[in-house]
Amino acid sequence: MTIVLASAADRRYGWWLLNLVGSVYANSRANFDRIVLYDLGLSSMQRRLAESIRGAELRSVPPFAPHWSQSFTWKPWIWTNVDATTVVYLDAGLTVLRSLDAVVAGIEEHGYFVVSQGKPLADIVPDDYWEPYGVPRELGEREYVAAGIIGFRKDSLFYERVIEPTFADCLAGRNLGFSREDADGLNAGRHRTDDAVARQARRFRHDQSVLNLRLFSAFRNPVVADLDRFGGYRSDRDHADQVIWNHRRRGDLRYLGGVPYRRPLRAIGTLLGLIVRARWWLRLHRWMFRPSTYIGKARRVMPGLGGGSPR
Repeated sequence: MTIVLASAADRRYGWWLLNLVGSVYANSRANFDRIVLYDLGLSSMQRRLAESIRGAELRSVPPFAPHWSQSFTWKPWIWTNVDATTVVYLDAGLTVLRSLDAVVAGIEEHGYFVVSQGKPLADIVPDDYWEPYGVPRELGEREYVAAGIIGFRKDSLFYERVIEPTFADCLAGRNLGFSREDADGLNAGRHRTDDAVARQARRFRHDQSVLNLRLFSAFRNPVVADLDRFGGYRSDRDHADQVIWNHRRRGDLRYLGGVPYRRPLRAIGTLLGLIVRARWWLRLHRWMFRPSTYIGKARRVMPGLGGGSPR
């Protein structure tokens, strides 16, 4: 049995991808035989560093469809193209805080591992998708699961009935488009298109919407892991035994300086990681160096300090 950790990023998430790998090596490396990373447009330096990680392989995603780079069509392609018995896919904007033993054990027991997003399925399903997928609307109250924290065995019913059909749906373009209120903000960058489809959903979520429809079509009562423990997004202390911190790009890059690079980039990669982390820390904590921060706090503590009389 081969267990592979997979992830992917472009240059916007490149440092977060490296930080993810550093966190896996620090806290859960023994769970995986290999790490496979996918280059979606990394910078030249990020690519060189990713290629130098011990025990990891950097691959490219081919233009397998006209819309391969839009609406996360590339993600289910990765799920179906990793050569492994068991696949654990984690988005680049995650940090692994503890061993992923429970994730691997869940895959072994059930054939898959998925994590709640804490919000109702009805939020992300277009009105005209319920009937074609054979999912009763009353299931709209169930919590949908993440597409960025997922694991499965390739010999499981989950892979056959959820993963492969999800990829087929994305190839057919059913993941394309935006909710009307999201189009202006989300129709940009890698997802940019001039003929965006307007989906009749409160928050259409592309591959995630399709994945969840396939999940609830195949399994009326899937086993779903706790959000705070396995996908906490508010902080790294959402749960006493939190395993994954889903910070996107709000994390602290704490593992960036510990990525195990091979020579000759080992020293350069470590130093650069520490520099990038320090710069990110300064960006997140700029408020600490502004006099207005402390003046404002002093005025709140002592209302009369500003010269006016308190009400």
